[in-house]
Amino acid sequence: MRLKLLIHIGLNRTGTTALQEFFSSKRDQLRSVGLFYPLGVGGLDSHHGVASMTAEELAELAGNLQAEMAQDETLLLSSEAFASAGSARFQPLFEAFDVSTVVYLREHIDYLKSWWGFDVGKQTKTISLSDFAWLSRNLSYEDAINGWPDPHLISYDSKEFVG
Repeated sequence: MRLKLLIHIGLNRTGTTALQEFFSSKRDQLRSVGLFYPLGVGGLDSHHGVASMTAEELAELAGNLQAEMAQDETLLLSSEAFASAGSARFQPLFEAFDVSTVVYLREHIDYLKSWWGFDVGKQTKTISLSDFAWLSRNLSYEDAINGWPDPHLISYDSKEFVG
């Protein structure tokens, strides 16, 4: 029987940082109920570094993680960079584990407003929301989740998060 991998791929602006901080801070409690949430590269709360690994590095990582896991544990990895990188690059993980994918999706207008506020907030120039929408990222959820195994789609609503 293959070990299980639950991979959280974001999307951006859906509370991913809060989830990753929660997973990291509750690592021992999660492990006690069968969820193994390893430290990210450099001890980070997230697994952003995994998104840029080569196929060889991913295969090595899969072997190392499998060696650390008990037979009844599920590996939990989380990074919004996974969705941006696309599913094809993670084939070594798909081959090593029985994979399920979790994706939080935000209503398009709310998602766009959140990105606009985030991007404008960190820059010295201003841009209107309508211009930002015109120049913005691809908002196709189909493109973001295409190819990810066993996707579980969850509607993001910041009012539902308790914190």
